[in-house]
Amino acid sequence: MAFKSKKNLVVLGLLIIASFALVNFALAQGVDVGLEYGEQIGLGDTDPRIMAANVIRIALGFLGIIAVGLIIYAGWLYMTAAGEEEKIEKAKKILINAIIGLVIILSAFGITTFIMSRM
Repeated sequence: MAFKSKKNLVVLGLLIIASFALVNFALAQGVDVGLEYGEQIGLGDTDPRIMAANVIRIALGFLGIIAVGLIIYAGWLYMTAAGEEEKIEKAKKILINAIIGLVIILSAFGITTFIMSRM
């Protein structure tokens, strides 16, 4: 019984190794995203991965504009607080959160740009 299970384990291992080898050969030929068919029906010739990355860049750009707007709003609240502690604390909270958000947005933009340069 132990011999059959070891034999089955070896066969299973060889099948897994063979499947990885076959997948490697299949991936070496490149990815067909169907651009030639899209051109024939008038859709355009831009790679869908590039289009998705451009949409992500635009979205991150809008989020960056919103974060900068929040920073300006927090500065305006701070300057017009006239010494009221509640307004000053509210402005500080908004400013800190907006700066954290801007750092996250800029790092996401950097990661997206890095990935796009590798595509």
